[in-house]
Amino acid sequence: MSKMTEFIRKINQTKGLKPLIDDFILLPESDQDMIRNLAKHFKSKL
Repeated sequence: MSKMTEFIRKINQTKGLKPLIDDFILLPESDQDMIRNLAKHFKSKL
């Protein structure tokens, strides 16, 4: 869960989307999947 906390903190600190996308691409596949699933979960809550 610390990776997710770190990722959320990074989103909050990032100025603009480009650096965030660059970081996302560098993450391992499993972390990318975790983030995608989390995004889908939040999207379904809206």
